[in-house]
Parts: sequence; structure tokens; C-alpha cells
Amino acid sequence: MPKVEVDEAEILEARRLKGVLAQITADPKRKARLEMLHKEVDPNVPTPTNDLLKPVDDAVSAVSKQIADLTKQLADEKAENERKANLLALTSRVDSGLAALKQQGWMDDGIAKVKAIMEEKGLLDVDDAVAIFERRNPPPAPIAPGGSGAWNFLDDVTNDSDADIKKLIEGKGANDQHLNKMINQTLLEVRGSRR
Repeated sequence: MPKVEVDEAEILEARRLKGVLAQITADPKRKARLEMLHKEVDPNVPTPTNDLLKPVDDAVSAVSKQIADLTKQLADEKAENERKANLLALTSRVDSGLAALKQQGWMDDGIAKVKAIMEEKGLLDVDDAVAIFERRNPPPAPIAPGGSGAWNFLDDVTNDSDADIKKLIEGKGANDQHLNKMINQTLLEVRGSRR
């Protein structure tokens, strides 16, 4: 065998590296990383520490994945419950608003039109939809009287201008047919159907 000469500096450097490697391999995690680094350089080198730690690492990663999945599932369920609670509160508010309209004397047709406005505009407040409905459908203007002002019952009787009133006074209200005829005529006049 040939004779090899080694310099003292090389021996000191080799001892120093051996001490560093001993410190690294004293911790199993660092030893496993060192084995992986060594395997990157030399793919055929065995990795006993990593082989021992692999089942533990696999179990830890499986448990970590389960925890992450459960956390996500809980967050999703919480978000879904909040969404349902908000939807229920909004539905309840809309239903109570529509019920209030019914109590105020609104007809079913008017309530249906308010619902249609809410859907059309994407409104959640019944009062806002009612305001739009009333703006679109203003009440009819009151009908102005056609005469000079107030109706004087006694003037009409003394002038003999209305034979129906005379007949009513003479019959003292006993003639229901005549009274019904007068009531219908008056309603038609008040409603503006007849001048």
C-alpha cells in the first residue's frame, strides 16, 4: 500500500467536521434532515432514521389533516347556520311587515303587488316597497262638488225642485223602495259617476 502523507491541518479539519457531524446527529430531527440531504447527493444511501420516523410522521400528518378537515367543516357549518339564521330573521321581518299590512286593511291584491315590488327591486323592507307602491298608485283625487257649495235641504223643499225629497217627507220614510232609490242616486253623485 502506498504511503499517504497527511498534513496536521487536514487532521484538525477532519476532527472538527467529525465533531460538527456528531452534534448534528445527536438530535434525531437534524439527523433525519442530514440523511435526506445526503440522499439528495447520493440516491443510493440508506436513511435509517427517516425510515424509523416515517410512520410517526405519517400518523402526525394524517392527524393534522383530520384536524384541518374538522376545523374547515366546523367553520362551514357555523357559516351555514349564520346564513340560515339571517335568512330566517329576514323572512320573519318580511312576513311580519306583510301581516301588518293585512291588519291595516290592505287587500290580498295590494299585498301581492307589494311583494312583486320587493322581488323586482330586491328590497327586504316592506315599508320601502309600500312607499314605491303608493308612489306608483296614488289615491284618486277627491271629487269637487258641482254646485255652489253646501247643499241646503230646506231650500230644495221650499223651491219644490226635488219631487223625491217631497215624497220622502210626505211618506215620513215609510217607503223603503223610494228611500233605496234616493240612496243609490246620492251614492252615484258622490262617487262622480253621474253629474
